[in-house]
Amino acid sequence: MDDPYLIYTAEQMNAIGADPNDWDKHFLLMADIDLSAYVYDSFNLIGTRESAATTRPRRSLVRSVADTPEGPFRGVFDGNGHTIANFQYGGGAGEKTIGLFMYVNDPNAVIKNLGLIAPDIHTWDRQGVGSLVGSLISGTVTDCYAHGGTVTGLPYGSQVGGLIGYCDQDGDRGPSRVIGCYADVTVMGRSRIGGLVGFSDGEITNCYAMGEVIGDDQVGGLAGEGRSITNCYAVGAVIGEQEVGGLVGGVPAEVVASFWDVQASRQATSVGGEGKTTAQMQALLTYRAWGERDSAGVWTIDEGKDYPRLTWENRPGVVIEAVELDDLLVGTGTAEDPYLIHTTDELALVASEPDEWGRHFRLMADLDLGTHPDVGLTLGWGEPNSRAFTGVFDGNGHTISNFTYVSQWGDCGGFFGYVTSAPCGGRGEPDCDAVPHATIKDLGLVNPVVDGIQSYYAGGLVGILGGGTVSNCYVEGGLVMGTIEAGGLVGDNRGTVRGCYVVGTTIMLASMSGGLVGGNGGHVINCYSTGRAVRGDGGGLIGTDRRGDVTASFWDMETSGLTISAGGTGLTTVEMMGAGVFLDAGWDFVGEVENGVEDVWWILEGEGYPRLWWELGDEAAP
Repeated sequence: MDDPYLIYTAEQMNAIGADPNDWDKHFLLMADIDLSAYVYDSFNLIGTRESAATTRPRRSLVRSVADTPEGPFRGVFDGNGHTIANFQYGGGAGEKTIGLFMYVNDPNAVIKNLGLIAPDIHTWDRQGVGSLVGSLISGTVTDCYAHGGTVTGLPYGSQVGGLIGYCDQDGDRGPSRVIGCYADVTVMGRSRIGGLVGFSDGEITNCYAMGEVIGDDQVGGLAGEGRSITNCYAVGAVIGEQEVGGLVGGVPAEVVASFWDVQASRQATSVGGEGKTTAQMQALLTYRAWGERDSAGVWTIDEGKDYPRLTWENRPGVVIEAVELDDLLVGTGTAEDPYLIHTTDELALVASEPDEWGRHFRLMADLDLGTHPDVGLTLGWGEPNSRAFTGVFDGNGHTISNFTYVSQWGDCGGFFGYVTSAPCGGRGEPDCDAVPHATIKDLGLVNPVVDGIQSYYAGGLVGILGGGTVSNCYVEGGLVMGTIEAGGLVGDNRGTVRGCYVVGTTIMLASMSGGLVGGNGGHVINCYSTGRAVRGDGGGLIGTDRRGDVTASFWDMETSGLTISAGGTGLTTVEMMGAGVFLDAGWDFVGEVENGVEDVWWILEGEGYPRLWWELGDEAAP
């Protein structure tokens, strides 16, 4: 470590791959070098699979070690800020994976501070193909890049990436990590094709990709398939046949604070991340969370002129620093001083900051998302307790119109994807008095389109209500589609839905769909629906019962076209437009005191369905 091998020339670089006995040593690159003299497969790739000892190493221009054992690279290669230009490789007999470093496998193995200029890799049937590393089984690649050139795995190659082909989750000895890297090369192959990494079960953090990516399936701007991605982006054009994403293709990924350019990539969807316009991708505010924790000082941006760049690139711009919601919104997020949301931009800020979703929010104006460049301002998503909304959202008697959401595999579709109360009162948990009971109240959603055909649970307002309360809310018009459970208001209810309704919304495609709730394992109280559940085991009010209860709630059998429901009472349209049946059920209307004095509901007899007191303002007076 204190006395590394010093690499000055192309010949010395080629010698590393000739001697496996040195693959656990330290190397320091002392100059920019050019490998253009090594054509096709004449360069000695570094590292092999440990089981590949039958393959004899190639003869080096410097020395020959034909009888030494082989294995992966386990040492440290420090590029020292230098570059290797014109690395080219055309396949080679026997190699399953290809890269300057073919196999890397050791928790202490590091490749860092190295740039590849104009790499040219051409294979036709390999698995794990990258310009820098073919297979990163265990170890770290940090502060490295590939610029210009091509990495090709056509027509049958898989796990092909601009920088790294394959990253394992924990390998034999530890995890694989790609940190602070980028690739700007053209990448082509059949499956699991990515601008930076072809396939990754490891960690990708603070990275980006800018090159064109072309493949058949599982094709992504950053990764063809990636399991853990944090603070990354992609802007290159992405072309593929199936499972194609602007950031990630393939199966669902755990993606945090990562983005792709929907215009440059020509892709509106991804299995993770947030799609942004080019203008948004070059705006400082988009990346305001990137200056936190270990990412502090990592990124710079020349706002309005360029995308974010890694600080070590020394590009023009300012360092991206963390910006708190307190600096951008009125309020402090407490019950007494909630964050105030006046505009769609402010709503987008809240949607982009999942760490704040346990706070208090109040909507201060009606918002129309139809002209907002963001689609899918989904608050809370993913598996239970992962990116859940656990706070209080007070609609304050306002509406949000023309919300549009396109689902990703296995997520929860809805304006609020997943809602539940945060754990409290247990060992190591905060006192329950200090934690808000998850609540959404006094909010109207008008003409939402929730394309949840890849979501297990979908609802106009909430995908899964895992706990907490939705009260005095409605959904009017629009379309909700899901796969397992879909509802006009809530896809899957495990909490309490009180004083809510759905009017004129179509719910379709799910196995179990309901006008109000798709699947009910919680409480539904004083609610109604006139929506239409189409296809699957549809219910006028509730799609399927999972040991929940339904109290004093109704659905319109005529508008829904359904005479069955897993809860509630079916009524005719005439009955639904009269106060009598609701008063008999104990509903609290304006102007009467027998059922309460909170004046929750109001109705124009014979002219419309019951409405919430806050909808009509002064007109709601008796």
